[in-house]
Amino acid sequence: MAPITATEAELEVVWKWLGRQWPTWWSGTELAPTGNGCATEAGGKIGDGGFNFQSSNGGSWTDVASLPSKLEVGTAAVAGWTCTGGFDEKKYIFYIKNVYDICYHLVNSIMGGHIVEPLLLGTLIFIIVAGVTYMRFLSQVKARYDYGFLVFILTFCMVSVPSYRDEDLLDTVKKRVITIFAGVLISVLVCIFVYPIWAGDDLHKLVSKNLHKLGDSIEGFGDEYFGTSDGEESNNKAKLQAYKSVLNSKQIEESLVNFARWEPCHGPFRYDTNNNNNNVTFWQRFVAKMVGVMLQLKKPAQDDPRRLIHSFKVALSITTVSAFYFVKSLFVCFDKNPMWIIITVILVSEFSVGATLAKCFNRGLATVLASALGLGCYYLVDSIMGGHIVGSVFLGTLIFVIVATMTYMRFVPQIKAKYDYGFLVFILTFCIVSLPSYRDEDLLDIAKRRVITIFTGVLMWILVSIIVYPIWAGEDLHNLVSKNLQKLGDSIQGFGDECFGTSEGEGSNKSNLQAYKSVLNSKQIEESLANFARWEPCHGPFRYGHPWKQYLKTGSLLRQCACLIDSLTGFLDSTKTPSEIKNKVQETCIQISKETGKSLKELSVSIQKTIPPCAANPSIQKSKIVAMNLKSILKSGLWEGTNLFEDIPIMTVTYLLLDVVSCTQKIAESVHELSVQAKFKNKDSKVAPNYPNSPPHDLGVHHVITIN
Repeated sequence: MAPITATEAELEVVWKWLGRQWPTWWSGTELAPTGNGCATEAGGKIGDGGFNFQSSNGGSWTDVASLPSKLEVGTAAVAGWTCTGGFDEKKYIFYIKNVYDICYHLVNSIMGGHIVEPLLLGTLIFIIVAGVTYMRFLSQVKARYDYGFLVFILTFCMVSVPSYRDEDLLDTVKKRVITIFAGVLISVLVCIFVYPIWAGDDLHKLVSKNLHKLGDSIEGFGDEYFGTSDGEESNNKAKLQAYKSVLNSKQIEESLVNFARWEPCHGPFRYDTNNNNNNVTFWQRFVAKMVGVMLQLKKPAQDDPRRLIHSFKVALSITTVSAFYFVKSLFVCFDKNPMWIIITVILVSEFSVGATLAKCFNRGLATVLASALGLGCYYLVDSIMGGHIVGSVFLGTLIFVIVATMTYMRFVPQIKAKYDYGFLVFILTFCIVSLPSYRDEDLLDIAKRRVITIFTGVLMWILVSIIVYPIWAGEDLHNLVSKNLQKLGDSIQGFGDECFGTSEGEGSNKSNLQAYKSVLNSKQIEESLANFARWEPCHGPFRYGHPWKQYLKTGSLLRQCACLIDSLTGFLDSTKTPSEIKNKVQETCIQISKETGKSLKELSVSIQKTIPPCAANPSIQKSKIVAMNLKSILKSGLWEGTNLFEDIPIMTVTYLLLDVVSCTQKIAESVHELSVQAKFKNKDSKVAPNYPNSPPHDLGVHHVITIN
């Protein structure tokens, strides 16, 4: 690189152009003036000695030419620079040692501080945020401490990031801790002393109600089945359907159990003095739990590698928005308070794109509406009361009414399903805007800053979520339904061999038989994914108006089939006893289980590959033919001269298998309807298939069979 010839004054002008004073890394060298001087223009042109230097102690002006001649050729005057000329020449020729020196000092000037500090701080933030976000996927952490880990990330960023600009960091931490604990204390006191609602009491009542519902259902079944019921038909049917809510109560019960453990003694509920771990100290239990968590660190990434990617995405976005503190121009642009950008990114960083867009929409709309309402309440109170003490009472009344109304509306099922987070943010923003209005005159500026910072944070995470390895909720729902079909196929296909003792691989068959259990508890996941999928833009084979509701219908039928398989597995032990009837129905039962399992797997492949489910039609038709043959066997006087009590299990299995065939046909019809609505196409054909209006049981082999 060619040498750069410059006087001291010219170098100072360069740094002035970069927006800096005399570089701190230059002070103390032989080129620096006495003390921490700064260059001022006294007339003349650059390089002719017309730039003077003033000492920090307020001494007289010192001309460049009068500085002592200490420099000699080869003296290292500044780090990264080398003086190669003599002082008598009044010009110094500097050689740049490498490109790194240019980048280092340029970025250093932009950051407004030492470049190593923000780089090191940003690296630490990235590592800690990524690690804590990943640990939130651990089952033990997610069940009890998920909110705590989220608050950890939030507080860590609120303390560490501003530390680059805030000199009184200890005071910031102290204020944060005091205000948080004050809010927690008030919430706990109100929660306990003002009409307390106990999770343990709710769990106790829920189990009691579920028992009552099951009792109602089974009590009226006989009368309803044999047509001997005396009451109204609608009431009896409602009682018979009451058991369905029990099927979906698992997650509520687990949640209530988790919360009940935190509650103090109340009513008939006391501390468990019969606990077997009374001899184990708190720290021993704590260490055991921590060891258990550490041993499970690999499991989230093994189950779904995207969780690790999501952790890095969150860390990347938070580290990126930290630049609003590190870069001086951005820091000033947001009035030296861009913290709400970081808070917003932390709160809206959801796993999938659909969940992100739903949460960002809720947060953005709620922020705008709540800010407008907060301003409206302030100006209303100010115009009516004119700052009188009654104004504060009136403002407090408005806050009470609005917060109570919004909190109550969060219990509405339609709102809780889609807009619960938006209502929570509405309450938060309304209080942030309206409450300071009593002390802060510049209320409009508060609302404006909050809206701008939140929308900046929302935009940042949306870009990261969509551009950096996007995770689509619609694709997850699509794959989930396909996997559930595969699991049901594996379970029912191996049931025949396992039930009649003809299986070869014992371990693999038993694991396949248990696969259906995850389908029983998939309702809430499917509904959540379907809700998020509606927010997502077009991606892959999923276009605007994709029939997400049809996935829910198919999922409901899959759970019905899983319930039938669950009933079948309950008879595995009792049906292994040899009997004459068992030998007669064995072949047909095994064939039904294999054909229905095969058809379910073919349906799974059709959904996975987004192709019409034509390949499943032959298996469905075969299973229906075999079912017809089984019904003929059952009608042929099979039970005459047998011990009916001993053969009840095998009889029940045969009728349940007939129900499985009927349920499989309904699933095939639902998948066919999905392929029509989603316009699935054959991959080997460029022309879209000509879908008939008839359901799939009229396709392929022409047999008309009705199973009652």
